[in-house]
Amino acid sequence: MKNYFNTSFLFSLLCAFLIIGCDKDDNECSETHTFSNQTVAEKLSSVELCAPCDAINVESGSTDALQAAVDNVCENGIVYLKAGTHIENSRVVVSKSIKLIGEAGAILKFSGTPQKTTFTTIPGGNIIIEAGLHFLNAPNSLIQDIEFQPIGTDGNTAILLEDSDNSGIINCTIKDYQFGVLVENSDNAVMMLNTITTSGVWLSDFDYTDAHAITIINGKDAYIADNDVSNSVFGIWGCDEDGTMENNNSHDNYIGYILCNVPPDYLTLPDGSLTGALQPATNYLVQNNMASNSFAEGYLVIDGAHQNRLENNSASNSGTYDMELTTLTSRFGAPAPEAYDNTVIVGSQSDFRIKDCGTNNTITGGVLVDTSLDECN
Repeated sequence: MKNYFNTSFLFSLLCAFLIIGCDKDDNECSETHTFSNQTVAEKLSSVELCAPCDAINVESGSTDALQAAVDNVCENGIVYLKAGTHIENSRVVVSKSIKLIGEAGAILKFSGTPQKTTFTTIPGGNIIIEAGLHFLNAPNSLIQDIEFQPIGTDGNTAILLEDSDNSGIINCTIKDYQFGVLVENSDNAVMMLNTITTSGVWLSDFDYTDAHAITIINGKDAYIADNDVSNSVFGIWGCDEDGTMENNNSHDNYIGYILCNVPPDYLTLPDGSLTGALQPATNYLVQNNMASNSFAEGYLVIDGAHQNRLENNSASNSGTYDMELTTLTSRFGAPAPEAYDNTVIVGSQSDFRIKDCGTNNTITGGVLVDTSLDECN
């Protein structure tokens, strides 16, 4: 199993990518920070930002100004969004390492509309991703302290990280997008302290059955922590390998957390190419999370997800089960293979209900559903 890093090491990494590219001749960071004995908020606020060139400010009330700022800032430079509303009528593409930081009260609005689909169309869904903010070949980048809203009532995708390893989305608020954050072919993505409430169109029109707060399509070693996700079909959706989900709060979603596999050719990227996960969730650590008021399961392990460890998670008011590990199932349309070789260790919640229909899963604690009475499907 994976050797999971501790929180202090995580923040050392976080500091590292926040200050990448600091040129001592131009703009030296004033101090070196250590993060022991600090709260999460203190750790983030104490990180020193630096860059090898002057920052570019995007003034309040801007319209279609962000792309030019991104294009004109240096590699590893900083773009500041001033407090107020900023409207972008076209996709903003970031193709170099930058730090995009919002002043308190900065709101960024993008165009784009939700896409219809149904689970029964898998694998032919081909949902078109209209990304508002598209980090493409932009490793070591940061997005922090920005509120994302659609221009209309509902948006398509707030942030797409594509081919952008070691990038982070920190302390952002995302409202009313079908997809909050999508991660494609980007390893070591960090998503922390974000509040994401997805579009609720799916609640009244089941043709819109995709609305997900955070989705790791392809990306190893994703770190997803201390986020609040709601109003989604899937709150946090993990694929690929070696990811960590911890200390998140999922509420009022159809499914809170899902270890799964984005179907092949299910999503259409902005360049027109099709994508889906290359492998199901493998070797994830899912710990100390909360799922409440899930319409179905709080935690779902499905579609070949294996060798994952789920420990000390809690759930309340789950519509079906607090956690389910599935057999071969077609509940979402196409056949999804069984979950296998996973380890579940229930913490202090003695009434945590688990339905285990997979193969060779190890369950410690909780209340097992009797599958002779409640059949696997």
